[in-house]
Amino acid sequence: MFDENPFEAFIEVRIDLELMNSVLKDVKEQKGIEYVRDNREVLEQIRDITEGIKLFGYLVILAVGITTVIIIAHMIRQGIYNNKDHINTLRLLGAPNSFIGFPYLLSGLFLTLLGGILAAVLVTLLLEGGYQQFGGSIPFIPLPTKEALLGNAVSFLIIISALLGLLGSLFGLSSIKP
Repeated sequence: MFDENPFEAFIEVRIDLELMNSVLKDVKEQKGIEYVRDNREVLEQIRDITEGIKLFGYLVILAVGITTVIIIAHMIRQGIYNNKDHINTLRLLGAPNSFIGFPYLLSGLFLTLLGGILAAVLVTLLLEGGYQQFGGSIPFIPLPTKEALLGNAVSFLIIISALLGLLGSLFGLSSIKP
């Protein structure tokens, strides 16, 4: 049919962005290679966009965390203020501050854990629905496995929500005068 192959011979290589310069240099020095298309500009733009999204995500997490601590601390202070007569009675009976503050510590922890579990359920639903769509539309960006991503996200949300609840409760309890 054809005396020669009408298509040019090529090889597609996926490399780590950090190693791109050394790999390109080695490939260009190979005998028989006429042209190397490296898409460096596109890869650098994608990396810059990814770094910007990461920074924005960290700022959002920080803002939500600070807001959560402030809200929980205020709720604990309000609860103590609303129950000041009961608390004074407990103090007159000789109850230590840890005994008085423990229910408020638990309420802050349970509120944020409930919020963390709700957020984990929503993230699970979003990842289940959007993972395949995102992975199929951009095939050259390697995605972590859905199970690993889901496990990391859920555990991160629950641990951070518990820590924020404890921190907010402790701030709320520390601002109360004995």
